[in-house]
Amino acid sequence: MKGESAVRLVEKGYDKIHMCYSSQRIWRSNLKEVALLTKRMEKGASILDVGCGAGAIAKILSKNGFNVTGADISSNMLRLAKKALPKARFYKMDMRRLKLPKDSFDAITCFYAIIHVPRQYHLKVLKGFRRILKPSGLLLISMSTGPAEGTIADWQDWGAPMYWSQFGKRRNIQLVRKAGFKVLWNRVDSTGPKDDRHLYILAQKR
Repeated sequence: MKGESAVRLVEKGYDKIHMCYSSQRIWRSNLKEVALLTKRMEKGASILDVGCGAGAIAKILSKNGFNVTGADISSNMLRLAKKALPKARFYKMDMRRLKLPKDSFDAITCFYAIIHVPRQYHLKVLKGFRRILKPSGLLLISMSTGPAEGTIADWQDWGAPMYWSQFGKRRNIQLVRKAGFKVLWNRVDSTGPKDDRHLYILAQKR
């Protein structure tokens, strides 16, 4: 599947399944990973949550005293996020083209999102994250543990197709470094099924 058509499929898919997905997202709260980031930051710091979905991570960050902004490609997901956090800022954006000022955030979080972007754009996405981070800004991202690319016709029987595009662990870490980050920490989630495990990376802008 070509780049633009894949991105549009993801957008339309999440617009259709937003209620089903958001009701299931709670099982993987990522509190441990988020704590690794927030303990390095001062309260009130600005954090951009890319691929924010219905606002699960943004809500955790906001409750912990951080200034949160969210970005997502799905309009329906953003409506749920705005309902959950009416005082936060949310933008409809493609992560390949984040139209935000340079050096504007102390940290970026990105969970279960870059895996839906065609992998030929992954380095571009990571460089875009670096551009909008302040000097020494932090990136907390989940990526894949094995290479794969393809579409499922009816994801989770929710009535919509979904697309994934992924590299393996070693390549993902290489890409983060190539984009201009120092990798501070990484681990693989071993609690889920083998085909649904994620690589979590905490990195700092060089």
